Amino acid sequence: MAEDRKTLVIAEKPSVGRDLARVLPGPFAKHEGYLEGPEHIITWAVGHLVQLAEPDEYDPKFKRWRMADLPIVPSASSSSSATNARASRCRSSRRSFTAPM
Repeated sequence: MAEDRKTLVIAEKPSVGRDLARVLPGPFAKHEGYLEGPEHIITWAVGHLVQLAEPDEYDPKFKRWRMADLPIVPSASSSSSATNARASRCRSSRRSFTAPM
């Protein structure tokens, strides 16, 4: 593998990231929000980074559920960013991995 290229691994949560680091070629250095080894960078999400929007975000009539309105089928582009903390974590990871090596 080229020295300037590494495989990014995104784990479900920090403990899974640590488990992956134990089985991938290492050693891994610990950084804020990620682990870096000779061939891999492991980071993790904490919860969902993207999720389906709430029904009333598609149409206010879905605020109150009625059988006549079901099923609610969102368009392909309908999604909602997760909480601000999760979005901030995503931006932090992005900055870490787009910085020049």
